[in-house]
Amino acid sequence: MNKRSILSVVSFVAWLGGGPIAAAQVPEDNALDALRTRSSVPADDPAIETWITYRLKKLTDDLQVGSEEAAGGFLQAYRTQFNHTENSASFKAALLQQSNQRFAAEFEKGQGLPVAVGLTLARTLADLKDVGTIGGLTAGLQAKGQPAARYTCAKAFAALIPAIQADTTLTKTTIERLRDAGAQESNGLILKRIYEALSYREANLETAAGAMMEIIKGQLRRRAGGAPACDGAEETAFNFLRNEAGNLQAKPRLVVLLAADLRMDVERYLTPGVSEEEKYLIELTIDAAENLLQRVVAPPSPAPSVREVIKKTENRDLNLPLELNKWIGTEQNKGLLNGPPWNVPVGAPIPD
Repeated sequence: MNKRSILSVVSFVAWLGGGPIAAAQVPEDNALDALRTRSSVPADDPAIETWITYRLKKLTDDLQVGSEEAAGGFLQAYRTQFNHTENSASFKAALLQQSNQRFAAEFEKGQGLPVAVGLTLARTLADLKDVGTIGGLTAGLQAKGQPAARYTCAKAFAALIPAIQADTTLTKTTIERLRDAGAQESNGLILKRIYEALSYREANLETAAGAMMEIIKGQLRRRAGGAPACDGAEETAFNFLRNEAGNLQAKPRLVVLLAADLRMDVERYLTPGVSEEEKYLIELTIDAAENLLQRVVAPPSPAPSVREVIKKTENRDLNLPLELNKWIGTEQNKGLLNGPPWNVPVGAPIPD
């Protein structure tokens, strides 16, 4: 599924779930009413399990017959239960825990899960705006064959940053989960959202930046290993890191990655047959990468500028590699980054 398809599916299900839907009480709802005020609710309470099972089946059945209220009805049912004024903390925790488990089981079906169902589950978790949904969001972020759900879960992680960073342990585990998901993500639109979800600052900046760099390295390896196209996702990470450059400690590690990225982008740009759309994405990525590189390295003037050379069509195939080599060097002529303190290997290979 490409970028336009993801946005189309997201828009379609958003339309299906247009506005609040008033639904009549059913026995499964009544069972929760009898439970919600209790100060101690078992995490595996069967009434909650029965309610979730009923709602999942109704969602699937309604979508199969083309009901325009299917997604909205499911979302509204969760809003009603989760935001009920009489809920005890124990009831809400049990509802979240069982929902996470059941939704995760659905996400694990991958392509066997209808796309509209997967997206509705992701939208429901995002709508609850609660750190207790992180288990389900993590499963959705890893769901194979469900790019629209992954996109929505990544956005939800970004929205939860203020709440997540209030807990040091939760912040650490969340960043690790996003790092692992990003390293294997193959869709640039989703990857952009993962980078946004890693936009932690201050005390968490170094950990988040390290995760971003691991993802960037993983994506460079993916490109080197048979997925060479540039999707433009790294522009988001580079722009964030540029804004935080003065606060970063791992600058040598970052410079090595930037050099490798710049090399691969130039090589891809000069590859015959690359579309104009991809060339545009490469231009954006090169601009962001080199801007960050110049910010970190603070080279003497005149500094190399691949992004300026790329604007000139005359002799571009010759001039782009020459300008790149001013950064990364050749065996005959060392580049600006090859010596201390950056110590980028000649030719800027992807780091280990």
